[in-house]
Amino acid sequence: MPKKETWFRQALLKSRRRGLQLLRYAFITCAIAVMLMTGCASPSRSQPLNNSQNFVQPQGAASFILSAFKDYPIVALGRVEGAGNRNQLTLFTDLLDSAEFASTVGDIVIECGNSLYQPLLDRYVAGENVSLHQLEVVWQKTTQFIGCEADPTTKDLLLAVRAANKRYLKAQRLRVLAADPAMDWAKVHTPKQLSDFLDERNASAAKVIETEVLAKHAKALVIIGGGHLMKRTGRANDVTITMLVSQKYPRATYVIIPLTDFDKMSRTLRSKLDKWPVPSIAAIRGTGLGAMNARIITSSDTMMRIGSRWVPVDNAYPGLKLEDLFDAALFLGPAKALQTVDLQEPTDPAYIHELNRLRHLLMSL
Repeated sequence: MPKKETWFRQALLKSRRRGLQLLRYAFITCAIAVMLMTGCASPSRSQPLNNSQNFVQPQGAASFILSAFKDYPIVALGRVEGAGNRNQLTLFTDLLDSAEFASTVGDIVIECGNSLYQPLLDRYVAGENVSLHQLEVVWQKTTQFIGCEADPTTKDLLLAVRAANKRYLKAQRLRVLAADPAMDWAKVHTPKQLSDFLDERNASAAKVIETEVLAKHAKALVIIGGGHLMKRTGRANDVTITMLVSQKYPRATYVIIPLTDFDKMSRTLRSKLDKWPVPSIAAIRGTGLGAMNARIITSSDTMMRIGSRWVPVDNAYPGLKLEDLFDAALFLGPAKALQTVDLQEPTDPAYIHELNRLRHLLMSL
């Protein structure tokens, strides 16, 4: 087996074992791969926090998110991959059970969704006669075919939204918006064609948020990997979804990042977090947590592309503090309490053939 393919397969197996952590971004983006197991948030502009030494008192996660929507049309929540994704899915279902959420939020924007199939997605969440087998192209045929294709949390979320829409009044029914570029797998034949779609990921999501939510004066919960949501990156050529949206709609987005990767946190910080209610969110601006070096949310397997090579990175955001990157942190529980939704590897031979074809194109980038 060629050395390059061996490396790719070893890295793929590693990302599987670690619960599809951010290593996969080393393969599928042209920017820095950021492993952010993230999570806290702050609800109101009208109540600035100035506690520079101590952690603020965290609030229940669902009520915090609902409070944030009073001041921001977009609440962006970093998507958990691997450990903690089941805990986060429970938070989403709790929100869907809330009458206030149904009357406030009109859309949910998802990362693992190919916008090419938006009409099919609309029909499914509206309760029309669309089977899960028909629907699975939405998350199985994205640009993120080392991650989304085997992670069932998107399917579980869509099942929950469809069920909730049956309970909601017609005017309150949610729409789920696919953020990924409209890539037709059958028309992608070269590494360059694939690379072009990968480069569109953030721009595609920003366009969906702007045209389908903000231009319509609606509100949306955005569920996308935290590295794509940061308010700053410190690199001129690395522009996140939040930064793109802010060019036209400044101060429209409130960013909440889950804290689920504890490797670089001090024992003192971990002990403070362990005292938080589960799940809970806290605003971080003006707090001891917000003043911390952003290195603590850089996973041990984060990599950066330098020329044609990917190299390990100890700090994805040099010179920046946590409060420079996001507004609030979500705590889903200590490491031992984080639960994982088991991967569901695809079994259809025709799909697996196409999946492997795209992965080989990816190896050529």
